[in-house]
Amino acid sequence: VIGIPTLAATDPQMGGSAAPGIGFAIPVSMVKTVADQIIENGEVTDSGRAALDITGRTVVDAGYQPAGVALVSVSKGGAADKAGLRVGDIITKLGD
Repeated sequence: VIGIPTLAATDPQMGGSAAPGIGFAIPVSMVKTVADQIIENGEVTDSGRAALDITGRTVVDAGYQPAGVALVSVSKGGAADKAGLRVGDIITKLGD
């Protein structure tokens, strides 16, 4: 097993059915990591992904191109909160 299919792209020209050959999968190594955590703890305790613990919305510029992420909510004690980010802040780049 290489991976587990999770999502298929749809083709509007085919009535919204799956587009042939275009799909997304979770690598089997991630499936094993997550499954082992669920078996041991009853939940995923470490997804292996960075998380800011925020809810965000895309901000667009005058040309309707993505220009950043507006923070709609920031979880108390989460990574964004610890970094001093607050609701209403707009993230426009990472680093610096």
